[in-house]
Amino acid sequence: MSYQNKAGYFILPACMVYFVLLSGCSSPSIWTGSGEEITEISGDKHCDLQDVTFLRYEGSQFIRDPKNVIPADQKKTEFKEKTELPVGAIDTGLRSEDRELWIAKDSTAIYVVTGKGIEQWPEAVSIIGCD
Repeated sequence: MSYQNKAGYFILPACMVYFVLLSGCSSPSIWTGSGEEITEISGDKHCDLQDVTFLRYEGSQFIRDPKNVIPADQKKTEFKEKTELPVGAIDTGLRSEDRELWIAKDSTAIYVVTGKGIEQWPEAVSIIGCD
């Protein structure tokens, strides 16, 4: 099966893009619970994404981007280093060490909850990655 379109660009299914991202990045963190497991990965240095963290959950990609490397128009909301859980946020049951993963009712952001505070990670408009 070829993933090359008529213009010569390679088009990969989201699951393959995620695998490529995972294989090119270092030190993944594993989130487990509720009978599932997801991986959080750091962006790749060769495409200037080393300051960005990616997490895939329920078919969407969420990003921790404290230096605003990713343009705002590629995020459904903004990254917040300190915030509160919004009304209606849902506990996913996923945990990574002392961190809890929550998701906004409208799914536009996830919330990483620790004893030190809460971060809001926006959902990406589409899958972000590099070659």
